[in-house]
Amino acid sequence: MADRMGFFDFLKSKTKSSEEDILKNRWKFTSNGTYADRYRQDEIAWRVVSNSFEIWFQGIEQRTGQSLGRRLAHAAAESEEFLLSIGSVLAKPKGRIPSNWLGVHKDWSSRGLGKIQLLEDEDEIRLIVNNHPNGPICAGSLAANWECGTGQRHRFRWSESVGQGLVVDLTLDDVKIPKSQKSNLIWNDFSSSTNLTEEGHDTFADLEFFDSGFWTIMGRRSLFIHRDLLLKFEEYSLPYLDRIHEGRSDYSWNGLDDNRALWWTAMADSIREIFYYAGYHIFVSKTEDWLRIARRHLSQDGLGKISSVASIDNTGGIEFSIENTLHPALLSGTLLGCWERAYGRRGRVILNQNPNGIKLKIFSLNEIAE
Repeated sequence: MADRMGFFDFLKSKTKSSEEDILKNRWKFTSNGTYADRYRQDEIAWRVVSNSFEIWFQGIEQRTGQSLGRRLAHAAAESEEFLLSIGSVLAKPKGRIPSNWLGVHKDWSSRGLGKIQLLEDEDEIRLIVNNHPNGPICAGSLAANWECGTGQRHRFRWSESVGQGLVVDLTLDDVKIPKSQKSNLIWNDFSSSTNLTEEGHDTFADLEFFDSGFWTIMGRRSLFIHRDLLLKFEEYSLPYLDRIHEGRSDYSWNGLDDNRALWWTAMADSIREIFYYAGYHIFVSKTEDWLRIARRHLSQDGLGKISSVASIDNTGGIEFSIENTLHPALLSGTLLGCWERAYGRRGRVILNQNPNGIKLKIFSLNEIAE
């Protein structure tokens, strides 16, 4: 029976309010400038505008000369399997009827991934994700949930079109694959702190939640992507790199092997370009202003925190001390974008690791007459 008079609107409002509360309670903004996932043993995640992520991903493809969608999807499937294995708050999927996966629907809506619907489960297995923010991530994550619900491995492929959603086809596969494990960091990180900060109360101040599995902040659709997924994506992509095909290579990653240095350069330069052309006004009158700038453009998205900053020359050169970060390449590219917006000239990055964290230098690419 159609509810044309709106008698049951209060039920819809209550559900929407409940899902919004889950979103706010799940993501813990910590004192180290990151978001910790309460429902996944405080796994760190990136809060990113969905359009920016798409542009960032395409930028990496252009810079590496690679088609990376399949690798991102497999990284998402593997990471989702790991995340499901450590989750205890939301119910895991059971059975072959996604409409009964109440825990999964709450999980996906609080990450901003859209809504799952079963299309066919007879001769073929076909599902659709409505309002998906990214095809490969949602396809891989959905495949992992289906495998968890059915207890069987599946191959998957996907197709997407404007206005039609993301269609995922699954085929039973008898392959034996070890259970997914947590990805290891290759840099020193001190992000074990889970203390809430006063700033955390404002991170969702401009939130608007929609009952279609997504939400916006300040009118921009956003989503959470776990660091584990990014690290698995990196590992899947490293063997195929040869050089930077487009963009800039103004980055030195001391201590990294050649392929990983190429990948970090592609990651950093893609996000630098996005930030630079976003048109932010960055004003620096004294060295300490960089702490404020970092809080605004790093910490609010969960990219990390600057612990201290020092001037290294008379032409804007700066050294940052970093105790923790979602990923050094994302942090470095964003800070370089800030620096170039502030000084109006091309800069260079040098990153060094030490037992106490990371030292990041940014200075003018070309020598400036003093």
